[in-house]
Amino acid sequence: MISKFICVAIVSSLAFTTLVGSLHLNGEEFQNYIREKCYTATKEGRRPVPYLILAENRDINYRYMQPGQEKTHLYAQSVENLIGLIEKIESGLEERKVKVAPVELAKILLRKYRIDDLTYQNGFFLMTEDIKHNYRIEDALLDTENFQLDAEISSIINSSLDKHENCSLHYLLSHNIDLVATDGDTKTLLFRANQSPNSQNNEPNKYKPRLLYSTQSGPLTKFPREYGVGTFRNDHTQAIALNKLLLGIIAGYIPTGQSQPSVRDVYVKLTRDANLENVQMDLESKIDPLMAVTIASVYEYGAYSTEQNKQNLFGARGEWKTSICPTEYVLNVQEQTIQDIKDIPGVAATQAELRGALDGYIIGKTIQRKQNEPKNQLTLSQILRFYYSQTGLTEGDGYCRRPNYIPQMDEIIRQAKSFRRIKVLLSAGKVSSSDNEVVSPITAVHDEFRRELEAARIISENDRNWCSEGERRGSGNDFNNYPCENPSDVFVLLDKENKLDEQKKLIGKLATELNMYRKGSSLTILTNGQGSDNTFYRVTWNETNKGCANCRLDAVDIRDDLGGLVSPDKFLRYLNDTLRDFDEMKKDEIAVPSRVFIIFNMGYMEKRNFEPRSRFSTDIRVLRRNHREVKYIVIGEEEKHNFLPFDDHSFFETKDSSLIEKISKEICKTPALFQHPECQNRPSSEDHYIGHITRGEVQNWAIFPRFYEKSYDITFRFESKEKLKVCHSRTPEPGYGDFNRYPCYENDGGEIKFTRKDPCHKYNLENCPIFYFTIFTPSEGTGEECNSEACANYKQIEYKFSHTGIRCNGALGITFSPLLTIISSLIAIAGVYFKKY
Repeated sequence: MISKFICVAIVSSLAFTTLVGSLHLNGEEFQNYIREKCYTATKEGRRPVPYLILAENRDINYRYMQPGQEKTHLYAQSVENLIGLIEKIESGLEERKVKVAPVELAKILLRKYRIDDLTYQNGFFLMTEDIKHNYRIEDALLDTENFQLDAEISSIINSSLDKHENCSLHYLLSHNIDLVATDGDTKTLLFRANQSPNSQNNEPNKYKPRLLYSTQSGPLTKFPREYGVGTFRNDHTQAIALNKLLLGIIAGYIPTGQSQPSVRDVYVKLTRDANLENVQMDLESKIDPLMAVTIASVYEYGAYSTEQNKQNLFGARGEWKTSICPTEYVLNVQEQTIQDIKDIPGVAATQAELRGALDGYIIGKTIQRKQNEPKNQLTLSQILRFYYSQTGLTEGDGYCRRPNYIPQMDEIIRQAKSFRRIKVLLSAGKVSSSDNEVVSPITAVHDEFRRELEAARIISENDRNWCSEGERRGSGNDFNNYPCENPSDVFVLLDKENKLDEQKKLIGKLATELNMYRKGSSLTILTNGQGSDNTFYRVTWNETNKGCANCRLDAVDIRDDLGGLVSPDKFLRYLNDTLRDFDEMKKDEIAVPSRVFIIFNMGYMEKRNFEPRSRFSTDIRVLRRNHREVKYIVIGEEEKHNFLPFDDHSFFETKDSSLIEKISKEICKTPALFQHPECQNRPSSEDHYIGHITRGEVQNWAIFPRFYEKSYDITFRFESKEKLKVCHSRTPEPGYGDFNRYPCYENDGGEIKFTRKDPCHKYNLENCPIFYFTIFTPSEGTGEECNSEACANYKQIEYKFSHTGIRCNGALGITFSPLLTIISSLIAIAGVYFKKY
């Protein structure tokens, strides 16, 4: 039962391995592999809708679940979720020692999961003719007409993801707009002649309005949804078309020395027909594959659609229905009656499509410049994560620099015209129309497209502030001037029966700020309900995908437990055993993130539960002995909720306007952990850790006495080819305040060494001082970019940490048991007796 609500991987039922040709599913493949698993028909038998996206299904789990049945999992429609799922695939490939280049993995994902612009007729999903032509042109430009899905790689992907994750990738990579009402939607009404919609509210209607139906077999919604788009940093209004990112990456890897094909070249490649003598179009115009599959294709598609409906220009906008777990992006239609997709203003090329095209183009151009670098080992997830980070994919190229991009409209127009010429040849044959007649729709909407493309460059105010924070780099002698980038394992314990929604919102905001990824920070969400094996109930466990964690958080319910609330008198024991299970997972690692445990107490616990000298004194001692490295943060409504008996924990009130900022600072100050696994029987010299730190930022680390309690001569070494400064102390937080108060050493491309003797002399395991290290590097450096798979961004440098002389006593960790409690009590009684007599 432990993994019931965790994002675990099981063998997928979407296990198709023989797909050949093109970067998309065809209609038959979609019917066979995706529809039955990822879509569900609604009550009235109309067009099936994406099952896991529906907001109504958030509660369907409890209303219809059978005993022992697994809860349906939602995944966010977000950039972070796409990156997280790709990381999970890369991890599966790495475990099986299968190397797949980023460009090949991007092709595979589009081949397995993408199908755009679906229509629904007579019980079947069909692709529009226009999108089929787009796909053919993409294949010719990217040389993927005969792209074959490798059976082994496809099988690994299927075993790395569960059914819900497979469906999530389909939703993320397939762009569609759906007008059909779901069971919970407000439906569109069609009014009789001489009626206005307002009359329904102002006076009785002479004729009852009828429900508006479409050829898609069902009533239409007043809130059309755009799929295949994702939010970034939970922005509630902006969305990004995600398949354009992968198309841009694929195009970016086309060798830079390869000449651009002409319209004639592409047509002949697709049709094997070189007889174009009577065609009046400009057949020699060149087409840039990168521009074509990103910005130009969106421009051309929109221009063609607006030719049919002049009221339908570019740039449809919308907003997400939920903020913690964004799954439905609803387009703004301004209360007008929608009878067809073309009635939605700007739907031919939405703002989400323009943003995705712009980001895909910028990523592709950056890859073109970097593709000849011999050391470039970035994975697909890294390319995306770097781009959507504060530092960017490289200097000047990233999400934060998107507003600086100046569209070269003349070139965009030329490329859109070339794309249009190819499509006309494919769709209408060798027409006798003049070139001007063919491309005039593109020229006609030039100003509208420029305006919307300019709007697509803009990022939200919150993101602008976030980007500005990322530009800050440390300088001088005060570590407070340096941004912190500690990796952190953050635990959140929710008080599920008291103001749960308020807690969810706070943690949703905090999760947005965490740098979660496979080799970085993680989020574990628990409730104060009973889980298995005397641990708290697990909502997520060591989760590094924000798209998973936030949706699990959003779905937390007061019914989430395996046996009611944990009673207050057992709270510390459950806390100890929950941390014990987590430690067991990471006990063999040489370096692990910091441990920060956030506890919401909205009235569940009272201070009197832990009075000194009570029966809980043993529980407190055992918890502190086993998990001394954990930083505890209690959040409550008032001081009486500050129940923990530890002097070094923090307490914040929910009404504090700067609560998230304060929690983030506490997380930052808590040191990550160096470990020496098997310290009782393995030489210390066998361990070394290869770390990375961003120029101008700071990292806090520590190693705890359980690894060196029996040591005599210890030497710690830090090595780097670039400038590095390391400060050392045995009191907490050496890196906060003037570093001149602590021993600090700076290398110059060499080694920094600290030597200590008998570190636990006259101390025991519980009070022996800890070794703290603060590492930082100047903002300037050699200028080399970090391109290995271990890098978190391109500005990082590599360092090595090693040690000799560390030994421990090999004592086993203490766990709670009735026998231990009895023995401890007898010892305490005996102590009192002998002291008295």
